[in-house]
Amino acid sequence: GLVSILGGGLLYVLLMVSRGIHAALMSATHPASAAYMVDVTDISRRAQGMAKLQAFNQLGVMLGPALAWFVAFSYLTPLYLQAALAALVAILVWRYLPAIPAHSSGGKRPKRMAYFDPRYRLFIFIGFALYSLLGMVQQTLGFYFQDLLSLDGVAAAQWFSAAMIVSSGAMLFAQFVVVQRYNGSPMNLLFMGLPFSCAGYLLLALSDTLPMLLSAMGLFGFGMGLTGPAYGASASLVVEPHEQGGLAGLLGSVAGLGFVAGPLVGGFLYRIAPSYPYFCAAAVMALIIVVMVSRRRQIAKG
Repeated sequence: GLVSILGGGLLYVLLMVSRGIHAALMSATHPASAAYMVDVTDISRRAQGMAKLQAFNQLGVMLGPALAWFVAFSYLTPLYLQAALAALVAILVWRYLPAIPAHSSGGKRPKRMAYFDPRYRLFIFIGFALYSLLGMVQQTLGFYFQDLLSLDGVAAAQWFSAAMIVSSGAMLFAQFVVVQRYNGSPMNLLFMGLPFSCAGYLLLALSDTLPMLLSAMGLFGFGMGLTGPAYGASASLVVEPHEQGGLAGLLGSVAGLGFVAGPLVGGFLYRIAPSYPYFCAAAVMALIIVVMVSRRRQIAKG
């Protein structure tokens, strides 16, 4: 399209097809890695293993958009870098990740995990909401910077990358300083992190300057640094050991569903008003906090 070989409807259709193929293949990586982590950790270390996986998953989500900075070279440079990184990871998995023996089912067909199992359906709801809101922010924030600060496309992409780096730094501080020194229940980390994320979304909606935008992303990143690992670790504690892999797959699929729903809702709300996606995110996060507080005693009982 950039060199005028293709254009119009055909180019748009091909972009949609390539994006669909990418999503269909890459959406399996998170549930597969979560199930792998469950299989290679014993019960005593499972919460820590899931916490590390969630932390680095969130780190990747936050740092990935930083590749947008390379649009200063060309609009295709970030895509070439993504392809190279994906190929490198595939080689590392093939060469160095140990295979896991198949589990014995004792001759019985394993029971399928249901999304609405009362033991963990609240975690399904929380995960879907968290990743939907994250997808909403990622989809719209670059446009928000451009429209709010009256920037050109390249400058908007660069400042968006800077904002994601600020968010990543706050998340790293939360995960590798606060969480590593925390000895309480993983569920309490959710109660600690959700208000920070809610405040970050609200400040995004109210921002009108670059410092306010960067501060909002810092709050948001700190909140996600607490809630991301706590969400996975807490959910892993409510099912039986033989169900851990199945639950990990469900939680991973919920993240994928969130990244489908979030951008759709965010794009629709952004067309109405640029601040609406972030007001919506703050409201949803506040609703989650209210639900969790009202059910705190029930959650504590498992």
